[in-house]
Amino acid sequence: LDSLLKETLILNKRMAASSDETAAITLLKRAVELDSSNRYTEAVVCYKEGIQLFLTVVQQIQDKTKKSKYREKATEYLERCEVLDAKIRKDKEAGKFHEHLKIQAGSIGHSYESLFGRFLDEDVKSIDIDDPYIRSH
Repeated sequence: LDSLLKETLILNKRMAASSDETAAITLLKRAVELDSSNRYTEAVVCYKEGIQLFLTVVQQIQDKTKKSKYREKATEYLERCEVLDAKIRKDKEAGKFHEHLKIQAGSIGHSYESLFGRFLDEDVKSIDIDDPYIRSH
């Protein structure tokens, strides 16, 4: 993952700063950061959106060498995304999926839908919440 993040930063320096390019790079950098923090479901979302934008940018590139390098990079991101997606699916099916969320005191906008919506599908039977604030009060 460290090499993926470094290569993303190098790409950031090489690419011109069009809005699609900037958005793609931002999403892919965020995906790698989330991936490194074991926040896999959020990472997958960022990888997918970032790859989609990145491929739009690649289609507009005329230089064949540059286009080839960017496609190669997109393939790396896609492969990592697929690995994470498979891991999440496997862990969910086994009932072992665990993700730690931290919410800062006093922050707002944390509905059950925003926190757990991405986990809710036909395979999820329950969600266990371990809240240190509730435990201590």
